[in-house]
Amino acid sequence: MIRVERGISKWVGAADYSGLGHGHAPGGAQDRFSFRLANQLIGNVPGATALEFALAPAVVVVEKTCRLVVGGAPVEIEIDGQPAPEWTVLAVPSGARVSVRMGAFGCRFYLAVAADSEAAVVGRTRVEGTEDWAPDPGTVRILAGPESDPAALEALCGRPWQVGLQSSGMGLVLEGEPLDLPGYDLLSAPVQDGTIQATANGLLALLRERGTLGGYPRVATVIDCDVDRLAQFRPGETLRFQLVDRDDARGFCELQERALDAALR
Repeated sequence: MIRVERGISKWVGAADYSGLGHGHAPGGAQDRFSFRLANQLIGNVPGATALEFALAPAVVVVEKTCRLVVGGAPVEIEIDGQPAPEWTVLAVPSGARVSVRMGAFGCRFYLAVAADSEAAVVGRTRVEGTEDWAPDPGTVRILAGPESDPAALEALCGRPWQVGLQSSGMGLVLEGEPLDLPGYDLLSAPVQDGTIQATANGLLALLRERGTLGGYPRVATVIDCDVDRLAQFRPGETLRFQLVDRDDARGFCELQERALDAALR
């Protein structure tokens, strides 16, 4: 229904954990909250694919009349030169050009699309005020990792970290004063979305396209719902870490799930 004319994009779906035992990471959308919300707004079934765009401006051409939703990082949308709202189901005719420009912050946005067969949902939009699960701006919440200690965690949370230019879908390269550890080499050990590894040059914060093993000390793990926020930091931005306990982490993730429902009322 649509053709990408410009932009760094790929089709993404829900995470697939079936290949972990064979060395395959779950993958899927980097910001799962935004991905899921865009698909829910438009009425797609859970796990439906959407286009994920990163950083650069995007242009798509609609080849067949459809409905679409754009959401994620703040963006400016135009359809044939006319402004259109984000997080809203839009009816777009065949031949239209949809242009999307990134805002002042954020790294990724999603374009969910569906056939133009349920016109009643056109205009459906996200309900604001459902972000009570989210951390403070510029903050990512973490749990202690397998190779952490109190001094390392204090240093990790006590200083800002800058997102490096070498960051990718595999993870963020975080530049800053290295943590004072006995060593930075580790026998390969399992890692997960949000694992923070300490290196002699700074940190690696793993995202959804990570591998399944790592060879650096795992000093912390980003809580599951904040991996979505981690994926929205762009190179040059700074972030801070906040240590929480497992009960708090579980509570924040439950609030995120409730927010998905509350945003559609």
